[in-house]
Amino acid sequence: MFQSRKNLILLAISLFLIGLLIRLPLLQLNGTDDHPVFKLWSYVAATQPTSKIYRLLHDQSVPLSIQNIKGVLNFEVVPAMWKYNTWKSGIDYPPIIPIILGGIGHLYFAVSANFADSNLLNALVKIPSLLADAAVTLLIFRLVEQRYGLRMAVLCSNIFWLNPMTIITGPLFAYQDPLYAAPLIISILLFSYGHYVFGWMGFAITILTKPQGLVIGPALLVFTLARRDLALLVKSLAIAAFVVLLFLLPFFLGGTFINLFANNLINGNEPFISGQNCNGWWIATYLLEVMQRSDGTDLWTALQLQPQINWDDNALKVIHLPRARKLSIIFYFAYISVVLGKWWWMHGRAKADPQSSQATSIHEAAALILYGQSMVLTQAHENHGFGPAALILATWWLEKKNGREDRELLTIGLVLSAIVALNIFTFYGFGPDIQMPAAHNFFWLDFSIVLSIANILTFIWWISRWLRTAKQASISTL
Repeated sequence: MFQSRKNLILLAISLFLIGLLIRLPLLQLNGTDDHPVFKLWSYVAATQPTSKIYRLLHDQSVPLSIQNIKGVLNFEVVPAMWKYNTWKSGIDYPPIIPIILGGIGHLYFAVSANFADSNLLNALVKIPSLLADAAVTLLIFRLVEQRYGLRMAVLCSNIFWLNPMTIITGPLFAYQDPLYAAPLIISILLFSYGHYVFGWMGFAITILTKPQGLVIGPALLVFTLARRDLALLVKSLAIAAFVVLLFLLPFFLGGTFINLFANNLINGNEPFISGQNCNGWWIATYLLEVMQRSDGTDLWTALQLQPQINWDDNALKVIHLPRARKLSIIFYFAYISVVLGKWWWMHGRAKADPQSSQATSIHEAAALILYGQSMVLTQAHENHGFGPAALILATWWLEKKNGREDRELLTIGLVLSAIVALNIFTFYGFGPDIQMPAAHNFFWLDFSIVLSIANILTFIWWISRWLRTAKQASISTL
């Protein structure tokens, strides 16, 4: 039925419109607890100069100095919150998302002079994420069509576009992760096609959107070093630094860089070991609660509890938060070393050819590092798996195994995207406007614990695949 080019194009357009029609009614709905926060940011960024959107306690302005940077690192410089209507929040993302939301705020002021909360405002702050997902979908379609043809392009683009994770994350729940995933995906695709300088530009935009992307910086540095081209390395780092400085310039000129730094660092001091992210730290949270409640209570009853975020003040000393945080950072650095060490053994020892398998191995290494961030580090949130899942869904087709598409990597991406979607659903259902309770009961065990186990098993599966490929390659070179 879909053999001819005309029919395939009609199918591609139809599937894109179906995905759009699914998303559009979701835009007006209220999302997670972060949704009002983003509406507040939209108001603040539309009413304040860009250099003034990050506040400190008592509206103080702290000059840039080594001493004040140390104060920020020690959490001695205290961010302050903005207030509007019933909303109260600080701005703790890098500048790009607040700037985008500020543009949305200017548009909304044209129809609501008092910036009243409304379904229209709900929708407007979600539209940038929808556009980001649409742009990635069209990019996948174009690149895959050039490499494999139209039929494969339809398949690959809709694996991303019609995936439940991408449908609910931005359009329903109002997470801004698609806005950082888009430049991340573009950056990795540019690296994979040998365009390293532009790839570094994409990386700069990624980290100016959400800080999670910072962790792939060492990977991109290793990828670039493998080219053994000093001029390329210098040019790449210089262009990335230029892009970052361009966006930070208003804050340097306005004397508010310390404000920006302190507000963005505050997320690193959140007082819990897991922010509803179903991973090993969430299981640790659950077991701590079981230990606390089983004192004088039937153990079977305690095991059936619904785990909650375990704030540091309530945690047992055995899992004291600063200790857990430092331990997780040590393990994460070791994990990055293993991932990149394997990549270098496989692809970095010989000078790179832009069309070689080295270029098409970059996407998996970067995604593994991002996934490890959400699995190994403490304080990860329920939406932090979106980045690695989106990256694999968008790039799995880059590399073939034994002459065929890498179906195992696609399967890992699909499983991970299902875990991310279910992780969000477990705690938020379909949001406050759709009266459907969140999933918690799975026989006698809370579903978040079942999902945590599934996430850990997926993580082990992916790592074993990565190391298995390295072992096979090392054996073949003997």
